[in-house]
Amino acid sequence: MKRFAWYFWLPPVLYTLLILFASTLPNRVVSEYSFQLSDKILHSMHFMVYGLTLIWGFLGTRPFPEGFKSAYLKAIGVGVAVACLDEIYQSFIPSRTSSVWDTFADSVGILLAGITFYYLMKIPAFKRIRRYVEAT
Repeated sequence: MKRFAWYFWLPPVLYTLLILFASTLPNRVVSEYSFQLSDKILHSMHFMVYGLTLIWGFLGTRPFPEGFKSAYLKAIGVGVAVACLDEIYQSFIPSRTSSVWDTFADSVGILLAGITFYYLMKIPAFKRIRRYVEAT
């Protein structure tokens, strides 16, 4: 059995806190830093990064070849759950709105994270990362 490696879980925990912090900001502040991108694209991009950190965290507990499918499915489950909870949380924040479409965009970002991670691990330059994850 592998021991718990905090460095695999630090990025997803910090990103979860960042998502919660961003949900408390007034809508005008979020709009100011959106770079004129669509709200749904921003949701997908942020949750894609979040999904990558979740996959990294779950892969830290299982070897890469066998553990990828398990890590990906767990990341989808946790990512979609956090997206739903985030939207529920936002419904209680004044000046923020909650939307099922935001949750859908978040879920698309999580799915894109799995696809991105899968193809990144096929790049020869990332072999060192694969070996590191497998050895830990």
